[in-house]
Amino acid sequence: MRQFSDKYLVDTKEYDVEEHEFQNHYEKLKKQLKRESTGVELLLPYILFIKETSEYNKLKLSSNFTDFEPLTGLIKDHQIISSEEPNLELSSVLGVATAYALAIGVAWNFKVVSIGTNEYVGANRFVVIWTGDIGHNGGSGSWGTAMCEVAESYSGVYFVENAIPFFETSLRDITEIVGYDNGELSLIGYTHAEDDVNNKPTMKYQVTLIKELPDSTKWKVIDRIFLERDYLFIV
Repeated sequence: MRQFSDKYLVDTKEYDVEEHEFQNHYEKLKKQLKRESTGVELLLPYILFIKETSEYNKLKLSSNFTDFEPLTGLIKDHQIISSEEPNLELSSVLGVATAYALAIGVAWNFKVVSIGTNEYVGANRFVVIWTGDIGHNGGSGSWGTAMCEVAESYSGVYFVENAIPFFETSLRDITEIVGYDNGELSLIGYTHAEDDVNNKPTMKYQVTLIKELPDSTKWKVIDRIFLERDYLFIV
């Protein structure tokens, strides 16, 4: 990793890199690769850089090497994301949700939880949560949490029943869906401390949400518990 970090820094900077910058960039890269909340928009430049190297191109010429297409955050990625889910039902749910999410913006870090069955037809229903940049606005200040509810029709077809492009959970980024029980959706994620930079929140919370009414499309936070501050996130 250190060799890659140094090469990336030298090849992408327009000026001579000072010695201390190599160590700083190496530490930054390690943190980006370790933390779960790192978005595709931060990793994509590294992937694209690798694909331009002579080493990568030599591998492409090898008969034993299979090329790959990195996730771009564009609509075509929805098939890749859903195909990586081994559970067939969840793969079908993700196929619908990711197609919707990538049609309205950039999206990554998809998470799914079952929320029971449709009382009329007995079909399954799910909440899908992702990190997104709605409308392709760009910039670390424009991304946040989005969600949709996916339902199964009486004929077994999955569809987006309703969606909230700007899902207010009181968190900047969702890292885990704890579960759904008795109408309550529990999430774990991060929000900002006063000295955090915009795209690296460090304050870890567990929040609980319920629907404002049983048949409502709106959710509200009813509980918020501070867990810890993750100092690994601080660059």
